[in-house]
Formats: sequence, C-alpha cells, structure tokens
Amino acid sequence: MASLTFSPTTLHSVLSSLNLLQYEDALIKAGYDFLNCFDTENNTIEGLSQELTNDVPMKKPHARKLTRYLFSHQQHQSLMSAPTAQDVDDGALPIADAISMPRVLNNNTPSVDPTVPSVDPTVDPQLMGKEMRDQIERDYNSKAAKERAVLVEEHAQKEAAVVKEKAAKKELALLKESFLLQEAKEDSASVETQLTPPAVTTKCISCGIDKPKNEYSSNQWKKKRHQNKAKCKICSTSTRDMAPNGESKESSLSPCPEGALRVKPGLNSLSNAVKEAKKKGMTCLVLEDGVHDELGENVVIDFSLKVVGQNRDAVEIRGGLVIKGKKEEDVFFTDCTVTGAYSDGVRGYNGASMHLKNVCVENCGKCGVFVNSTKRNTMTDCNVNNNKQSGVAVEGGGRMVIDGSATTIHHNVTGGFSGNYGLDAYSGGSIHLKSLTKESITTNYGGNGKIAIVDNEGNIVEMIQEATDGYGSEDDYNHCSSEDDYESFSYG
Repeated sequence: MASLTFSPTTLHSVLSSLNLLQYEDALIKAGYDFLNCFDTENNTIEGLSQELTNDVPMKKPHARKLTRYLFSHQQHQSLMSAPTAQDVDDGALPIADAISMPRVLNNNTPSVDPTVPSVDPTVDPQLMGKEMRDQIERDYNSKAAKERAVLVEEHAQKEAAVVKEKAAKKELALLKESFLLQEAKEDSASVETQLTPPAVTTKCISCGIDKPKNEYSSNQWKKKRHQNKAKCKICSTSTRDMAPNGESKESSLSPCPEGALRVKPGLNSLSNAVKEAKKKGMTCLVLEDGVHDELGENVVIDFSLKVVGQNRDAVEIRGGLVIKGKKEEDVFFTDCTVTGAYSDGVRGYNGASMHLKNVCVENCGKCGVFVNSTKRNTMTDCNVNNNKQSGVAVEGGGRMVIDGSATTIHHNVTGGFSGNYGLDAYSGGSIHLKSLTKESITTNYGGNGKIAIVDNEGNIVEMIQEATDGYGSEDDYNHCSSEDDYESFSYG
C-alpha cells in the first residue's frame, strides 16, 4: 500500500498548524501515529474524512480540514519527487511543443506554503460554512445548557439548605416548647404532691394488703373499715362463693360459664360485645369493672343472653337497654348499674322477657324500667331511683314480678310529669310484689292497672290497686302500631 510520506513534517506540527491539536491523542489512540498512516493513495477525501469522523472521532468540519490538507500535500509531494533534468538523458526526451508559462513578476518563483491547504474543487464552500456555523451553534447551546444546569443545581441546593434550616429551627422551637411544658408539668406535679394528702388505705383482713377505696365495695369501705373488718372486693367475692361445707356456690359475682365473652370497659364496649356475641352464637357476657359508655344511647338485645357484671357499684352502663327478640327467649342482667339513658333505663317491648338481679337503674331520661306485653319479667334485689318518669312502668298487658328484701324504688318522677309513679301499672299491665309490702318498696304508685302482693306461688295475698277501665285502657294502647307510636303516646 502506497502511503504518504512527509519529511521532516510530523503529525504534531501538522495538527499545530491547523489548530487541531485537541485531536492528537485521539488520532494516536486510533492508530494514526504518523502521517504515513493516512492512506491518501487508496482513499478519497470524503472516504478518509468519514473514516476520521467514525474512528477518532473528529467533528466533520475538522476532519475535512485535515483531509484536504493531507491530499493537497500528497499532490505537492508527488510533484516534488518527479525526476530532474540531470537524471534524464536528453536523447531520450521527445521534442515538446512550446508551452506558454505564466508570467512571474520581479522574476520571483512562486513559493508553495506547506501550511496553507489548496482548495478542493469538489467541496461546496457554502455547505461547509453552514456546517461549521451549525457546529458552532451546537457547541454554544451545549455549553449554555451545561451552565444553566449548574445554575439550577446551585439554586436548588440553596433552596434545600434554606428549607432544612427552617425545619431545624422549627424542630428546635418545638423541643424548647416541649421541654418547657415538661418542666411546667413537673413543677405542677411537685406542687400537687406537696398539697395533696397521702391516699387513705385500709388493710384487708383476708389478704392482709393495704388497699385504697376503689378496691372495696362501698359497704365494706363505709361500715367495715372502721371496725377493722373490711374485705376487699376479691376476698369478699371469694368468701361469698364458698358454701359452708367449703364447696363453691353460685353467687351474683360468680363468673359466667366457660366460653363467655369478657368485656373491658370503654366507649360502645357493650353494644360491640352484643354484636360479637350474636355473630359467634355466644350466650354470656362478663362486664369488667369500669364505665361501659354508650353515650346515653340504647343497646338493643334481640336474642337470649346473660350479662353479668363483676360488681354492681363498679360496673356502670351509660345508656339504655332495649330487650326484644322472641317471647320464649330470656335476657338476664346481673350486678351492674344502668344510668344516664336518654330514654328508659331498661325497656322490654313485646319480645323476650327480662330478668334483673342486683341491678341499679338511675338517672334516666324516662322510666327506670318499662315493660310492654311480655309477662315473664322479674326483678330481684334491684334499686330504681331518680328517673325522670315512673320508676317501674308495666303496660300493654305485661307483667313484672318484683322480689328480694334489698329491693328499693324511690325518688323517681324527677321530671314532675303528671300520671307517673314509682310503681305504674297501666293499660292492662300488672305488677306483683313477691313476699314484699308496698311500704318496703314505695308508697308512690298509680295508674289504672293492677298492683298486688303475691306469695311464692304467685297467689295474690293483698290487692294494692285494682285494674280500672277508662283512659289509657288496653284498647287505647291497641291503636298504636309501632314502638315509636307507643312511646310518644305513653309519655307524649
């Protein structure tokens, strides 16, 4: 392969003269170490230019610039290497025709500058100029974009630093505020500790542990502790659960059978437990000590269920109980307090029978206990007091049997409604006092229904109030088509 030789010109001097030294390392790395590595004899200007653009790579205008230089000096080298007159035999030369020569001024021979490339007639100067201008514009835009990116990054970093500084200041302020608040609480607690007298405790005679008031029933705390005979709730419960022979016996505080659902106090704890028990087919709930807060609203029970509190004074249901379901079903409530209901405390309406044992019903918006239609209802050792309407009202042919020496019904009708009583039998309803006297429960009774004292067999011993006809009869009640109608009719 014939190659172009330049002597003593080097690749570095050529690139320097063409202002292309930025490509020197790339050309050497691509294999163009010397000028004779450029194959100008077997290549074209465009071919070599394309080769340099792809291999080095060089920008097109620069590749053309170097290629034109190489090809122009290759032609010049060929002329310079032609045989001289001394090397040629005159007899071997043909006689040539006269050739007109260009006129040279001042008899000076035109010089050839090896650093100035000749113009390739095949290259369009306008196209080359446009490409160079485009390349310059691209270079400028690229540089400007990089500068803008740097400025944007610097601005973003400054903004991030400002945000971070603000967040740090805010966090520091919150920490200071929290610290000051904690100091204030500690100071307040210290002052309160200094002002508050030590808690009063009493030693339980069974377990021998000093315990505060809430660990005792009200009776044990008020009456027994001064006699040094008080028993805490746990010990007194354990004692009551033992029969004289040492065997366990059933009591009002005995736990439900195995499988009962234990209910911790809290907001809507009872209503949620009732729903869960119905869904799982459970028949017993054990209410733990505390407030089971229904916010005065009704809890509807429409299936057979036993609800047992751990202690009447400690288990508080803030809401009303509505007993529905089938007439052959029974709902039991034991050892709890029902208070603060917007409507009746416990209402049985044309469904399952209710059985209340050791239950306190107080401070309700209507009746303490209300029964309509159902006949197998019982109350044992219950306290009904301070309700706005009647204490116990039985209507619509229903019946309530009240028994237990601890039963009290007092200070009801606090709303001042006429036609309301402590015991109110109405519209065919009847109230039976089992082995009790009316004076032992209440002297405030009325209505047009039957109130009687009965024996253990249910036989009437004394008629306190006979059923009478007239306003509020069972026929009047039968005009009501729903529970809501009846409620507005009865208490308007």
